[in-house]
Amino acid sequence: MTCGTDTVTLGDGTSCTVMDNGNNTLTIDCEDGTSTTFATPPMVTTLNSERANANAGQAACIVCHDGGKLAGVDAVHAGVTDPLMDLNFEVVQVWNNAGALAVDFAVSDANGPITNLTMDPIRIYVNQYEPAVNAYDLNVWSMDHLYERGTTSGAASRFVQTAPGEYTYTFLETIADAIANDGAIATNTQQLAARISGFGSYNRINAIYQFTGLPMADLDVATEVSSPVGNIVDTAACESCHGPRIGNVGHGGGYNKVEICRNCHTPDDANFVTDGLYLAFMIHQVHSSIDHTAGGTLPGIDWSEVTYPQDVNNCAKCHTGDQGDLWNTHPTAEVCQSCHTTVDLANAATTHVGGQQTTNAACATCHSPAMIKGYHVSGMSTPNNPGVPAGAAVITYAINGVTVTNDIATVNFSITADGTPMTLTTIPPAGYSASNVGFLLAYSLPQDGIAEPADFNNLGRSAAQPISVSLSSVAANLTAGTASGTYDVTLTANPFPAGATMRSVALQGYFTQSVGTASIARHAASVVMAADGDNARREVLNLSGCMDCHESLELHGGSRVIAAENVDGLAVCTLCHNPNLSSGGNTFDMSTYTAGGNANTDATIAMFGNDPMAWPEATQNFKDLVHGIHSASVRETPYEHVRVRSGNAYGFDWSEVTYPNDPSRCSKCHEGNSYFPGNVPAGALMTTDITTNGAIATPADSVAARASVPNDQDVVNNAVVAACYSCHNSGPAMLHMNANQ
Repeated sequence: MTCGTDTVTLGDGTSCTVMDNGNNTLTIDCEDGTSTTFATPPMVTTLNSERANANAGQAACIVCHDGGKLAGVDAVHAGVTDPLMDLNFEVVQVWNNAGALAVDFAVSDANGPITNLTMDPIRIYVNQYEPAVNAYDLNVWSMDHLYERGTTSGAASRFVQTAPGEYTYTFLETIADAIANDGAIATNTQQLAARISGFGSYNRINAIYQFTGLPMADLDVATEVSSPVGNIVDTAACESCHGPRIGNVGHGGGYNKVEICRNCHTPDDANFVTDGLYLAFMIHQVHSSIDHTAGGTLPGIDWSEVTYPQDVNNCAKCHTGDQGDLWNTHPTAEVCQSCHTTVDLANAATTHVGGQQTTNAACATCHSPAMIKGYHVSGMSTPNNPGVPAGAAVITYAINGVTVTNDIATVNFSITADGTPMTLTTIPPAGYSASNVGFLLAYSLPQDGIAEPADFNNLGRSAAQPISVSLSSVAANLTAGTASGTYDVTLTANPFPAGATMRSVALQGYFTQSVGTASIARHAASVVMAADGDNARREVLNLSGCMDCHESLELHGGSRVIAAENVDGLAVCTLCHNPNLSSGGNTFDMSTYTAGGNANTDATIAMFGNDPMAWPEATQNFKDLVHGIHSASVRETPYEHVRVRSGNAYGFDWSEVTYPNDPSRCSKCHEGNSYFPGNVPAGALMTTDITTNGAIATPADSVAARASVPNDQDVVNNAVVAACYSCHNSGPAMLHMNANQ
């Protein structure tokens, strides 16, 4: 077995264990008494001279790690195959049992009724919905006026199984006492929330039941509320980012419905108001903390590490409940200041334009729903935030067809503004002050013995980048298309190479619109289409999974945009971010740079030092880039690299990213079983981690190496290893991958 420069000889059939010593060394201890310690290989690598073995190495991964195998990706990723089972937990009714509140509920699993349940893992809460004294304040949920659990006196004797999987629990406290102590009234809606937690091999689960009818006569049954109240945020909205059971973030996962979170996190508790722990304030603080000057402000907790994955102005992303519009119809100082932390409304010296406000009485006078929505637009129209700045247009791109004759592409396309076709014979068009809109042409040529690679490689082009054609450079050649509002353009000066496959064209970039005295970038979703007769690049990612968290992705300054309406998914990213691209920070020439010349370059030097030859380099292949960014919580070393753009250096340390879901839930992002190693096509190219021609001593050498990719000396990994290593980069994992690829 060879690891880096160290060789270890093991006898056949010898059982050994590998220990990461935490100091860049590994120790192998074997049952025959032998023990060897050696340096950890710096990264998973094979040389480009072994590219011909890529498929063989990939096949080795499939033997153990394909779906359904003993160590298959579905078996070892808990987020894919949940090791715990789900319960069905339903409150059937609430009734008066000799003066005490009783609740009937049913519990089952996929195999039928659960018959061995006790009160031990159960907690039950009853709260009431209390209308605000003043119409301008928000209604609140009271602190629970009934709360009992397995440890409550006599609970076991008041917990009865009435039929297989059907149970009744009767509260110790009487209804009369609850009303006397807590002021519950017949017209108030009550909410019973129950949880089962720590029961056998089952996931924790909550059940919610709203009812009216207190007080009740003996044996009377409460009336279930047909339209639940107080639902501003729906649990499904949280789960769309955080995953099932809201990612088990609530007190170890025992509380996984918004309705039960608000039982305790309510402004009915004065201490929670003082500490900012009532639900609306707390959740806003957590999710917007990166925008706060002083980070999170909750007691004892610094939430400033949280990176929210979309525009915080997308209020409707979370506010999906029956009363979700309260964020714009019912403004209050308490909630607004949870994001707008620099405005102290109660202070006489407040910077608030409307002056000091000690109550919420005047909020709606100035802050109408239309005004609030207008201040929360995110610039680009999205499903949860369709508004745009006043006077700005919604731009839409479309490629309707790509034909290639003698390697020259003819593209039929259209661009609309608010649904009306734009006149594009002059760029920028009338009413617009600037444009970087253009086409990208990507393709594949034979590489590594693969006649038709399954990835773009743009062979023959520097850094494997696609052909770029600005719209302004071909505007004079546009002709009217057959369909109204479309144009045809033949890209005569930019042919595809002879023999290219998977030929594809993207329309991307954006116009800058003149609106009054303002210039507003009008980002639009990029589109991609394969040439007639060519295969499109395979779809691996589920676009809706990305949009659940991101809403839209305005990348590279808004030039490449992914949005919910993209029928081609994330294809535009793969045109540039292909397996032959690495970060290339070592092309930066420090000898021509003066400190203070560029803020990003200065920050990069502060991060990684002033020797570009020592700056971290990493693959920029899309799948590995995405894995590396989203896996910060499980990586042992950060995913770091430096890019050079327009002569400036941009350093990236992705360890700051806080992924909101379970990183082992591959199915959140992937289409079907596309993440199974056996489903990676045989034509998938090896991933380049480091670009080198074997003689890299200066930035000029690095530039030359990138101009000739792929090089025999490039440091590469096979397609499966590259994906796995992006998350699993510990010493033992690297040892395993090196030995088997």
